[in-house]
Amino acid sequence: MKKPMIAAVIGFALGGGFEIAMMCDIIYAAENAQFGLSELKIGTIPGVGGTQRLTKGLGKFKAMELILTGSTISGEELHKLGPVSQSFRKPKHSP
Repeated sequence: MKKPMIAAVIGFALGGGFEIAMMCDIIYAAENAQFGLSELKIGTIPGVGGTQRLTKGLGKFKAMELILTGSTISGEELHKLGPVSQSFRKPKHSP
């Protein structure tokens, strides 16, 4: 892409959604957003390089924990680890 891509995640970004977010240049995520590669729990591998991007973004040891357990991680924790540029509170809807 010639233009920067920005992901804004509120809710779940699992499997392909997480892979798409990792392809973006900037990720904004709600504190309670959940990221993960759920396909790993059923024995398949991410099809768009999710494991490789996760390793580059988080480092080997944290990436291996998520890859081998198939667990999810919050937007707030990803912000502390680096891949998420900013975490925010989910906006409340006004009536």
